[in-house]
Amino acid sequence: MNKLLVFVTFVSIFNALSAQSYLYVGTSTVNPKVPSQKDSIKIYTYTGTSYLSNQLSRSFSIDTSQKIIDIEFCYYIAGFSFPMASAYFDSLCIGKMNAGIYTVNVKSFLSSSFSTCVSYTTNSNSFTFPVSDNITGYKSIEEITIPITAFPNPVKDKLEFKLESNVSPKTNLKIINALGQIVYSKHNYDLKNELDLSFLQIGIYYLNIGNTNGQKVFKIVKD
Repeated sequence: MNKLLVFVTFVSIFNALSAQSYLYVGTSTVNPKVPSQKDSIKIYTYTGTSYLSNQLSRSFSIDTSQKIIDIEFCYYIAGFSFPMASAYFDSLCIGKMNAGIYTVNVKSFLSSSFSTCVSYTTNSNSFTFPVSDNITGYKSIEEITIPITAFPNPVKDKLEFKLESNVSPKTNLKIINALGQIVYSKHNYDLKNELDLSFLQIGIYYLNIGNTNGQKVFKIVKD
């Protein structure tokens, strides 16, 4: 009887360690790729496990004030599952969203129970995506608090900034592409200097600027 208990315990521990190593959360995508606040937005996710598994649950929540979307999946792997991958492709319709840049956190849990989600290991992945305000031209996609303009737009190489006299030139900035990926970030950047964008490929980008004066997001077209 003791030998059987040791064997079952060993199998459970082995499966738990293997599952922790191979609980997979892949790259998620948004449809449309560059949504506006008039679009009904869908998020496509790809998750999986290294062993045959069952999906127990999925859920999502949206914090509209912080622009954060949390998506969670829970899976169960039986004690004697085969080491054969299980892949899950899910589509979540989150509907229309206000303009801004959203962060999506995709979390995947393995459960020790086959009926409810009792998590014993997790894996996660995050990405961002912009929602435009559908305004003609290249204006901010959020309500602004920083009196600042960026030019020229479209831009080929150098982007310049014009600030009011009471605005601090020191800022943190991020450049995000149409897929929601951060392609450049800089802390304590001096806006009195030109921003060299020659390294960017042709396309649409979102420039996020923030400091003690507030935040502003520009839609930038790179020629």
